[in-house]
Amino acid sequence: MYEQAVAEKDALEEELASVDAELDGIHRKTLNENKGKERLTEAVVHNAVQLDNDHKEAFDRYLAAKTKVGVLGALKDAFKQRGYMLRDLASLIVSANFEQTSIQGNAQTDEVVYRAQRERLAAGRRDRRNESQT
Repeated sequence: MYEQAVAEKDALEEELASVDAELDGIHRKTLNENKGKERLTEAVVHNAVQLDNDHKEAFDRYLAAKTKVGVLGALKDAFKQRGYMLRDLASLIVSANFEQTSIQGNAQTDEVVYRAQRERLAAGRRDRRNESQT
């Protein structure tokens, strides 16, 4: 939708330029006929073009298309940003699960080490008792 809106805006911008060019020619001719010997300036022609209803209609269509492009562009950026945020959130969740597994793995390892040392100490006590009895 965004790309279509950009294409439509570009087409309306070109249409506005064409309308202005046509109106420029029409107003130059009309103003030359009405002015007589007075010098015709670019500002006078430009103002006549700007005040013409055809220019206003073409410009209003262009502004509506430009606004639509702006809204869709913001929406496109929001979706892109949301995608990045979801990816980051998923990454955090996965890393939290690995951390929890890692912590649990360390607790299990600590328990195994504790039991092994306890058994070693118990075996040492048994050996000493057996030696003292003999």
